[in-house]
Amino acid sequence: MSHIDSFQHRHVGNLLGRFPIYQALEDINGDFQALSGQLILGGGSGEHPAMVINDAAACVAALYWLEDNSAKVAGVRDDLCFSYERVFTFYQWFIEDFHHFFMFCESSHQQWHYADEGSCIEQWLMCQIGALIYQHCPELLPNWAKRQRVISKTTLVACSDIELASDQSH
Repeated sequence: MSHIDSFQHRHVGNLLGRFPIYQALEDINGDFQALSGQLILGGGSGEHPAMVINDAAACVAALYWLEDNSAKVAGVRDDLCFSYERVFTFYQWFIEDFHHFFMFCESSHQQWHYADEGSCIEQWLMCQIGALIYQHCPELLPNWAKRQRVISKTTLVACSDIELASDQSH
């Protein structure tokens, strides 16, 4: 299991109240690799294996695509359907890890759980991470707001089951 505590990071929130999301404050080159500023799901001692979010812009673009799926958004609209491997890197995830993660995300006891309604779980996860970035980590995309229209509050509420952390840098 990876240990994010060996590197400078901050806890920014939790996905579905269970999976911690961190922001790397320095480059990480250990059991998993991440660049300073990237978000990481899990990766701490005793936590879920690490998943690095490589493309924060694509996650935020997923929110725009959700609002108007006929629009091309910053040239990534087509990528949203086919390039999840570019957006997410899974470190030390085994079939059992993917299965447990999927089952937890799909469980109906979560308010904004994943429901297969014509989208895949990767798209749902991109929207979840995109909502977190758009609302609480806009510094990851400093030029985004200048180029894009505002995402509606309805979309943010419908996509976001992120529990925010108090500011804790390590």
